Amino acid sequence: TTSGSVYRSTNGGNEWTPIDNFGTAFIGCATQATNGDMYMGTGESEGPGNGIYKSTDRGLTWSHLAATATTDLIGRNDIWSYVVKITTDPSNPSKIFAATHLGLYISSDAGVTWAKPSFSPPAVNGTGCEDMTWSGDGTRLFVAFGGNSVVYSDNPSDGSSYKITTVDSDLNSSSQRLATSAADPSIVYLAKSGGTVGFGNFGGVWKSIDKGETFKPIDPAPPVTSPSWDIAGSDRDG
Repeated sequence: TTSGSVYRSTNGGNEWTPIDNFGTAFIGCATQATNGDMYMGTGESEGPGNGIYKSTDRGLTWSHLAATATTDLIGRNDIWSYVVKITTDPSNPSKIFAATHLGLYISSDAGVTWAKPSFSPPAVNGTGCEDMTWSGDGTRLFVAFGGNSVVYSDNPSDGSSYKITTVDSDLNSSSQRLATSAADPSIVYLAKSGGTVGFGNFGGVWKSIDKGETFKPIDPAPPVTSPSWDIAGSDRDG
């Protein structure tokens, strides 16, 4: 949670126990590999973190991945101060992908070492990496960056294999999020916020029916504003 704890349940979610040994108050994401190993990324909008932690006993104990140790107390210039998303290769649990505010980083040895892949154009992987997800069949990785950049790869450990999608949009978004369909691997969704609509506001949803190669606005478009929509959130109206 962003309040500084990971909670663990052993009875199907009926009860939860906090685990507090991470040295940071800001926990932003977590994932579990196919072999059961778990990875937790720190740092989010409330403040910087201190890299990535790993558990090999299903969350009972955690160890800090030394290669992701932070040195910048403010966090803006440190790769591992803001880990916004982590995912692992469905076919190889030793391959880990970390989305950070300074780009995408990849480990092929279960987090011991990390490398930043070089894309074409290189500038794409120099912007903040915002989201990642796999196609419904687990064979293609999609990565969203700040602005209007989305890339994909069928061999995501190889930086030269990434291709840039074509998104039918002139919205320079402040945030992008991806989702895929388990029922149909060719379908990918892209949601945007900010840009010309306004920072933090909902900008729309785009859909791909060719496994992320091209995106077009969904039709009919969802409402951008609504009397019941509050970007800041509240406890009114449910």
